[in-house]
Amino acid sequence: MKTFRITTVIVLTIALLILGVAVVTAGPINTGNPNTALYINNQTQTIPGNSELWFKFNYDGDHTQVVLRIINAPDNLVVEVHNPATMGKWWDNEPIGVLSKEGDDLVWAGSSHESGTYFVQVTNQNPGAVSFTMTIKGESISLGPKTTGPAAPITAVTSPTAPTNTSPFAAVVFDNAKHTIPGNTSLWYAYRYTGGSDRNQISIKMINGNNSGMGFNLWTADGIVNWLDNEPIGRGTPSGDNLTWSGNFNLSGVYYIEVFNHNFYPLEFDLKVSGKNVLFAE
Repeated sequence: MKTFRITTVIVLTIALLILGVAVVTAGPINTGNPNTALYINNQTQTIPGNSELWFKFNYDGDHTQVVLRIINAPDNLVVEVHNPATMGKWWDNEPIGVLSKEGDDLVWAGSSHESGTYFVQVTNQNPGAVSFTMTIKGESISLGPKTTGPAAPITAVTSPTAPTNTSPFAAVVFDNAKHTIPGNTSLWYAYRYTGGSDRNQISIKMINGNNSGMGFNLWTADGIVNWLDNEPIGRGTPSGDNLTWSGNFNLSGVYYIEVFNHNFYPLEFDLKVSGKNVLFAE
């Protein structure tokens, strides 16, 4: 019986070679981009040559220290840390940290006021595969999906309708209603101010937006012409659980609100605009 099994294996192998069928083992799934990232598990990983792997962790944004370490790091391994705010265009943005040599290890230590999911990009610049062990320590990190949130959380949704207002030139009229924004996306809205030079106070509030991984920017009509190269005239800043902006204008016209979601999952947001001479109409 044993001879029969060995013979069968040999015959099958020869048949596969004759047919030109390659037998391969599955590679890592967390490669190519941060959408594939796996939570850090403090275990040994193998990375193919000339490739990258993505990992992630959650952080509460309370300025407590986080320490990432590659134990006995192989040569030509580059490890970068990205925060939630830069992930919208991670390929164009600089990482917030790069692990540096400490003895035989690679180490990074840092803290932040920004809560959310942080990403770790591991790049193997060797032609062949290497193995590494990455560990993470910190009082305010978690290594899995969060199951709890703030007292009045923004509700996550699973199947939003695809929006069309993903650029300032496709902005829709703002309506002060709740909306859903897909992950890693910006949505654009417009409203009209008719107060001229009266400088009436305008207030914008994203309810429960603080520490949500979302935010908003305020733009003028002139600013959106080359908006990728320009700066907004205002941004939502933390105020308790909310993000807020208050100001005034000296010109009537159309103003634009950019709502962004730096998470990789959709969320519902509740944005309110209030003030004299603000119109939600074409």
